[in-house]
Amino acid sequence: MDPAARWQVNFDRAIEVGVVLTILSVSLLYSSALADNFHAKSVVASALILWLGVAWWLRQRSIVGWSAAPILIVFVLFLLQALISSVWAYNPTRAGEVWLSYLAWPVLFVVGVHLAVDRQRLRRVLRLIMGTSLLVAVVGLLQYNGIDLVGLPSRYRGLPVATLGNTNFVAHYLDLILPLAAALLLPRASGRRDRWLSGIALVAGGILLLLTQSRGGWLSVGAAGVVMAGLVMRPQRWLRRLALVVLCVGLLSPVAEVFLRSLPVNDGGRTAQDVVEDLAQDAWARGVSVFDEADFSRSMRLLIWKDAWRMALAQGWTGVGPGHWGAEFQAYRSPESHRAWRDLIGQRQNQPFHAHQDYLQEWAETGLPGLLALLTLLGATAHACWRGARGSSRQAGEDDPGDALQRAMGLAGLGVVVAVASHALFTFNLRDAVVTTHLWLIVGLSIGTCLPLRRRSLTDNWRHAVAGLMLLVALTGTWLAVRTLAADVHFSRAMEYVHKKQGNRATLELREAVAWRDHDYRSHHWLGKVSLEMGRPAEALSALERSLELRAYNVAATRLLADAALQLGRIETAIDAARQAIAIDPLTSRNYELLAIARRRAGDASAAAAAWRQALAFRPDDVDLLAALAQDLDGAGKKQDAVAVLRRALKIAPDNGILHGNLGALLLGLDQLSEAQIHLRRATQLDRDNAANWHVNLAMVLIRQKRWEPARLEIRHARDLFPQDERWRRLERILEDRQEIR
Repeated sequence: MDPAARWQVNFDRAIEVGVVLTILSVSLLYSSALADNFHAKSVVASALILWLGVAWWLRQRSIVGWSAAPILIVFVLFLLQALISSVWAYNPTRAGEVWLSYLAWPVLFVVGVHLAVDRQRLRRVLRLIMGTSLLVAVVGLLQYNGIDLVGLPSRYRGLPVATLGNTNFVAHYLDLILPLAAALLLPRASGRRDRWLSGIALVAGGILLLLTQSRGGWLSVGAAGVVMAGLVMRPQRWLRRLALVVLCVGLLSPVAEVFLRSLPVNDGGRTAQDVVEDLAQDAWARGVSVFDEADFSRSMRLLIWKDAWRMALAQGWTGVGPGHWGAEFQAYRSPESHRAWRDLIGQRQNQPFHAHQDYLQEWAETGLPGLLALLTLLGATAHACWRGARGSSRQAGEDDPGDALQRAMGLAGLGVVVAVASHALFTFNLRDAVVTTHLWLIVGLSIGTCLPLRRRSLTDNWRHAVAGLMLLVALTGTWLAVRTLAADVHFSRAMEYVHKKQGNRATLELREAVAWRDHDYRSHHWLGKVSLEMGRPAEALSALERSLELRAYNVAATRLLADAALQLGRIETAIDAARQAIAIDPLTSRNYELLAIARRRAGDASAAAAAWRQALAFRPDDVDLLAALAQDLDGAGKKQDAVAVLRRALKIAPDNGILHGNLGALLLGLDQLSEAQIHLRRATQLDRDNAANWHVNLAMVLIRQKRWEPARLEIRHARDLFPQDERWRRLERILEDRQEIR
């Protein structure tokens, strides 16, 4: 073998190994040591795919081969638009990470085209995808039956999430696996063993998809099935076969029912027939719930889409930047949207990080040109796969083995594009590295099988320049992946220490996470939160300011910043932070409380009282807020208003000693001595912690009434409670002297 051929063979092997690692990592990577497996899969896949691109380019030497040049042109336009949006993003490093994941799309596409040229390599890759999907399905089905091989958190016990982390992510994955498996079952498309593998994967994946309860997954796979069925065979033959299938099912259903009833499940009290009936009823109820206005998932999506539409319309030509939708979304929510969201979510602090509609999200992140490029890309790939499947069917007969695999791959490519594009209407599957990895690899395999390969020679200068650029990009992607994984491990450890109430250890881990990945707002946010709880407001303030630089509309971090600024005496910073929190979330009383406290510290009692009133609009029966309002009304010189507020509070909490004491003190200042005496005596009985103060105030009332001996007794009570306070002793002497003078 000559050196050039050996060079190409070695790189072909490297490409296959890289594809194996990529498929296995995105499908099976799951670790409790990571805080965010979804993001970890993305960065690992990006790094591996970029190295695949380097290997593919070096393998070509002076001749480059590709198919479907128009699709590559659309890829380039999409990447250019996303790059422009990344430059304008306020967190360009995060935008750059997402852009590298976009760059992996065309790389996988051309690698898939290259692998499809050799039918043996193509079949090996298809076996890899089918075998991995079968493993994922088995893990998910075992989890559903209470056998967890992955070590999931307790909240996921009994859910078929496999190694993908979420039932919705499982549905994202099966959108690609089921159309591919169905296409490979076509006559003569593959060998007997491969057909058995595809058939088992199809059945296991179908059951798993049913168990996920994903209506979007059911709809998208159904749409793919309809499109594929329309191209597979002649309608008359399909109608005859369908009639035969219906007849067989009808005749065999009694036998199947008897068989299922004979199979005990669990302790023998239930049978397999009961399980099947329950699954069917659950699936039907889940399917029709899409028409139920009270359905949580439906209501949540409608609320998000309404604001996402407003956000998309507000963007210009560049958008907010890749990966920035969740960071910017809060700026486009109206008070009505906040109220509706609060009514739906309740006391939970959930906020949307994705639009649950990929086209709206792409529009908002990369502008209208980015959305148009994405739609064109999906349309062009679907059209190319359709041409390949339709062309092979016309050129050869239905039973011709020569074009069977080509026809199957064309249908598979078309099916996965239709399924993914359909599901993207209801979710964020195009942000899922598992989906995009399989999508563009399968599409590349499909187009490489169906369409002719075009070759073009390149000069050495061009080849070396592109190789150097690709190597630089791959190194950058690897560097970002390593830093992201290291930071995520430290962040995960920090969260464990937070739950164990070990603040110092959590702080150390969060500092390490920040050192590895400074552009991640989460680490800065939690470092600020934990530092504030540990009594280190200066460190908290610095971390929270950095977190808000990276994610300006993070209301939780904004509240913490206001709190830290108050502890440090930075009143103007606290006022600005509280105002920002109100602008982001106008329906949370805590935001107005922070503003009121800051206004009070600034000496503006009137503004503080106005903020307390706004807080009370959300918690009108909160006696602490009423007491704070009364205090600032008193400070603003509105004593009668303060008295009215405290009387209102006492109607809510008649046994609150502090309220009685404060009201008595105010009435003393207004010279309403009889009522003041009543409330102050009540305060001495109910509020033992502050009883000394109430005794002294009561003494002041008695002095005003010229009742010297009872006043002296009240002072003595105060002195007995706090003998170390010399003020009470001096006041007692004054009263004794007063009596002697008399």
